[in-house]
Amino acid sequence: MESVEAEAKKYWSELKSCADKIDLAALEKIVRLFQETYAQGGNVYVMGNGGSATTASHLACDLNKTASSPGKKRFKVVALNDNIPVMLAIGNDIHFEQIFAEQLRNFLTSQDALLFLSGSGNSPNVLKAAELARALGSKTAAFLGFRGGRLKALVDYPLVIESDHYGIIEDLHLSLCHFLTFYFKKAIAQQP
Repeated sequence: MESVEAEAKKYWSELKSCADKIDLAALEKIVRLFQETYAQGGNVYVMGNGGSATTASHLACDLNKTASSPGKKRFKVVALNDNIPVMLAIGNDIHFEQIFAEQLRNFLTSQDALLFLSGSGNSPNVLKAAELARALGSKTAAFLGFRGGRLKALVDYPLVIESDHYGIIEDLHLSLCHFLTFYFKKAIAQQP
């Protein structure tokens, strides 16, 4: 194994290389989707598994709180992976593949948007939620890794981090979420 310094430099180099390849046109489409959902008063539902679940929770927190401005309309963002009792009940009584789709059946409308966070793009529970969203006419986006997996073809606006390294993928997904937060913090604060 190389020195810590050499390993760190390799990691940062790959991170920068992947960041430089982010499809900014795809990012703009996701920003426009969020703007449209916000303007219509719709909800944004976010979800993921493992590290992607923590990023989804982080984004929901940031858009609900950090992007808020006194006296201005607020984002309505829900991280579906945050309700552990509901996920466990659905997983136990129905099937783990349905933990997100079953929650969406209670709330999802065509004014709402979904953002999926997935390294592989192949998690069955995320795919089921994307299929339901498509059937109900809701717009969808995804932050993905690797080649995008099966989810890439199921969403309206995919953005793929071109890496096979989960750490790099998740680092850049979180950076994209921070970009969304601070973009909307500024945009909302500047509203009349």
